[in-house]
Amino acid sequence: MIQRIQSLLLLGVALLLAINLFVPIWTNKELGAKIEVTAFSITKAPEALKKSNSSLFEQKIDSYYIGSLMIASIGLALYTLFLYNNRPKQLMYCNLLTVLTLIIIGTYFIAIPAAKALMLKANEGSYEIGYFIPLLASILTIGARYFIRKDEELVKDSNRMR
Repeated sequence: MIQRIQSLLLLGVALLLAINLFVPIWTNKELGAKIEVTAFSITKAPEALKKSNSSLFEQKIDSYYIGSLMIASIGLALYTLFLYNNRPKQLMYCNLLTVLTLIIIGTYFIAIPAAKALMLKANEGSYEIGYFIPLLASILTIGARYFIRKDEELVKDSNRMR
């Protein structure tokens, strides 16, 4: 049932994490080079190459573990969305989804230092919108858990009245 608030929240989680697959997580510009962390790679390329679309001097480190966790979280959010008939299972999967999104945030603490290792000088980069999206997804998942639990209590109360 898409009209329930918890279903909309879970759909929002899936959409946020899908957007997070394509936006940068962390960027830094130093001495004419741009370093960028995304869900699937850590890339360092000179600014001149970005304009000419050449990847001759580009350094790239794969970070598929972030992207695969996001894809798993998207799948789990969509699966949980369609378990509206089984609220206890929906609660269990919401707990798992919260843990997965927090693990995604934890993987950022692996990827960003790896990106900083590519820099010549130790200066701070900027955290992009992709860094904060999993935190918002966790908050939406906790909200969905609240409304699922509220529905379950309402069903139990109505069964008790019969």
